[in-house]
Amino acid sequence: MSSALYKQLCRQSILYNAWKIVKKKNSAGGIDGCSITLFEENLKGNLDKLLQDIIDKTWNPEPYLRVEILKNQSEKRQLGLLTVCDKIVQQAIKSIIDLSLINYFWEIVMDIGLEKDRLRQFTGYNMYSGNSRKDGLPNWILMIFLMKFLMNGCLLNCMNN
Repeated sequence: MSSALYKQLCRQSILYNAWKIVKKKNSAGGIDGCSITLFEENLKGNLDKLLQDIIDKTWNPEPYLRVEILKNQSEKRQLGLLTVCDKIVQQAIKSIIDLSLINYFWEIVMDIGLEKDRLRQFTGYNMYSGNSRKDGLPNWILMIFLMKFLMNGCLLNCMNN
């Protein structure tokens, strides 16, 4: 993990926002037996401990809890459930990377000279509110983004910013 990504992960606000997303999904707990409800009973203490473990580099993900669900009437499907803490860390990392990608995307959009108003016309996306009304970007914009993103280690550069 890059040091810039790690520094962002070591912020209480990032973990708290990740917690809100995990809680909203209301998913099951993992192998440690801690549910969303149980975690929330001591939310501040649990987030503080998780943050300290991340800062101290002592946090390690727990093994998955294996459960079976019915796929259809005759078949079962196995799932691996993460603990609530692991879900929070995973969501926090995803959020940090998503934000980096969005910022990087806007840099590319500006580089190719596409104005925000014109881009909004394609997507209905308002970068200030984060809302989108339409289906998506024209393929040529996505291809430019993908090419620039993959060339010369842009993924790592994006994560280091």
